Amino acid sequence: MALLLAGDIGGTKTILRLVERTVKGEMNALYEFRYPSGEFPDLVPMVEQFLREAAIKLIWRHCLKKLVLRSQARWLTTLQN
Repeated sequence: MALLLAGDIGGTKTILRLVERTVKGEMNALYEFRYPSGEFPDLVPMVEQFLREAAIKLIWRHCLKKLVLRSQARWLTTLQN
């Protein structure tokens, strides 16, 4: 698995996307956001903000997935008893 940062950088807007490439070569978008290009002095602060936001979102997604799985496991255990 590899993480890739892709972007469509333009004068009015920039779209950044964090993509996961699987071992089979498939591409899965993990996070995408559109920024007004004029609100940033250059690409570096935009990418830094994007990576901070992506990390927070991905961490929350991971935690929520674990919470749901634990809740389902408890629910199944309760039903079996």
